[in-house]
Amino acid sequence: ALPDLFKSQVPDWQTLLDSDGSEVFSSSPLAPKETRLLSLGSLRISRAVGGLHSINTPHYYEETDTQGLLDIDVESYYPNIMLNYQIAPDGYDKQTFLNGFSKMLAARIEAKRSGNLSTSRSLKIALNSIYGKLNQAKFDDTIPDLSDGHSGFSVTLIGQALLMILIADIRRAGADPLLVNTDGVTFRYNKSCLPQITLALSNWESHFSMILEKKPVAHLLYLHVNAVYYGFKD
Repeated sequence: ALPDLFKSQVPDWQTLLDSDGSEVFSSSPLAPKETRLLSLGSLRISRAVGGLHSINTPHYYEETDTQGLLDIDVESYYPNIMLNYQIAPDGYDKQTFLNGFSKMLAARIEAKRSGNLSTSRSLKIALNSIYGKLNQAKFDDTIPDLSDGHSGFSVTLIGQALLMILIADIRRAGADPLLVNTDGVTFRYNKSCLPQITLALSNWESHFSMILEKKPVAHLLYLHVNAVYYGFKD
């Protein structure tokens, strides 16, 4: 079952609607290799077990006098979902796991902010691998491990739903989402709308207890999903 906190934060979690009433997200489970297409305005998004990815054609974008570009990522997205919604694998004591996981995440964030990139990267790999193992098949039912398909499903679905809510919120504020990936979105916006967009981002952070990393972009070249080149502003 999905956490009660998530259901209270997103009362319409089973089917999210866009401002025009069209369905943009359904909570129904996905088969291991199934892909579903979602729509938000002209943006097409592929939803699979691993996350969300927009469907794009090669294009070049750049900042102008009237239009800006902004890339946002949710800081330590899946690890924070696990902590915020108290999601832990069944094979271990819940509080012991979450306490240790919380300390590891705090150490990773501190290392990143202090410029200790080696420690930050190694802890990021460790944290993400713990989430990844939730979705792996259990090797031996007699030995406790991290395999827990229900917990893995909850983390992934919550992540996808919150990201779709974020995209819908910034669209209502005047932004035009260009690229979407598992934990972030790059969008174009009229600079006159920046105060409304900033407020929408802040409200999302507060409501879901997340932190958004925001990077202004001057130039963006999209070739395919594994070849995206950003020219960030100082």
